[in-house]
Amino acid sequence: MWTGVAAVGKNMADTAVRLFILFKINPGQLHAFKKLAEELTADTLATEPRTQSYEWYLTEDQTECWISERFLDSAALIEHNEQVSERFKILMQLADVKEVFLLGSPSPEVRARFAPIGAKVLESFSGFCR
Repeated sequence: MWTGVAAVGKNMADTAVRLFILFKINPGQLHAFKKLAEELTADTLATEPRTQSYEWYLTEDQTECWISERFLDSAALIEHNEQVSERFKILMQLADVKEVFLLGSPSPEVRARFAPIGAKVLESFSGFCR
C-alpha cells in the first residue's frame, strides 16, 4: 500500500557517506591546526576525486572546529582515511575529538575504522540531495 512518502523515501542508489567530526582545539594550537587543515584540504582536492566535499568550520571563539566531509561511497572514505592517516595523528595532537558522526550507509569496514573514536552512525531514511 502506498503511504504517500515514496517520492521522498531513501534513495537506494545513493551510496554517499558523510563524515562529521567535532574537534576541541588545544590552547595555543589554533595556528598549527588551521595550517594543517589547509594542507589536508589542498591535498584532498588535488588527489581524491571521489571526495565530494571537504569543509572546515570554526566556532566564533575559534576553540572548536567541525569538519564536514562527503564521499561518493564507503570505498572513497576508506581511500581518504588511508591518505590522511599520518597527518590525522598530528591533528589529534593539536585538538581533541569530541564527536564523530557517520551518515548514510557506511560499510562494516568504515564502521570498524571509526569505532575507536566513538563514531555514531545515523542511517538515512528519507530526504533528497540535489
